[in-house]
Amino acid sequence: ELVYTLGCRGCHNIDGADAAAIGARRPAPPLTRIAEKVQPAWLERWVGDPRSLQDRPRMPSLRLSRTQVSDVVAYLAALNGDRTAHILDDQRRPSDERIALGREKFANGPCPSCHLFGNAQWYEDLNEEFYVAVKKVAALAPNLRFVRERIPRDVLVRWIVEPKSVSPTAYMPVQTITPKDAELIADFLIFGDIELISAPINRAVP
Repeated sequence: ELVYTLGCRGCHNIDGADAAAIGARRPAPPLTRIAEKVQPAWLERWVGDPRSLQDRPRMPSLRLSRTQVSDVVAYLAALNGDRTAHILDDQRRPSDERIALGREKFANGPCPSCHLFGNAQWYEDLNEEFYVAVKKVAALAPNLRFVRERIPRDVLVRWIVEPKSVSPTAYMPVQTITPKDAELIADFLIFGDIELISAPINRAVP
């Protein structure tokens, strides 16, 4: 009931009936399988306060109590049945060599054409014309620095290989990436160096 009272349907498809009634394409991702795609802790933080995860989220703050947040997350999990994502706290860090190989696969593949990964630089010869050409598509592609907190590894691998197997309305096209290479790329995205630039020193004005 809370999901409908909050007006979530204004931007999201909630179930199959929504998709049939108002169309599959909505401004925000469908919620029918959201609990399968993201980590439970991440989803709870996002519902509670999107700004705790992104500086400029498109989703507004709903100003919910902790109990209400838990109720919304429980409802979204119920939509997924037994497919709800599990927290992978015991996932072991792969070797540095494997992470480096994953970085190489990422850098030499199609991923950097639309996605950023922290502040890592992939190409030296990109000019203004390139960014203008890919602006519309790249605006739909998130910075992948947040993947490690958001998406379970097995879901990430499936997304890289075949996005529509995870989200039928995904904008991301199918790439020529093998499952083996997708696993390497996933390990890099989860454990690789984001190469964030240090924040400038806040010097008090005399």
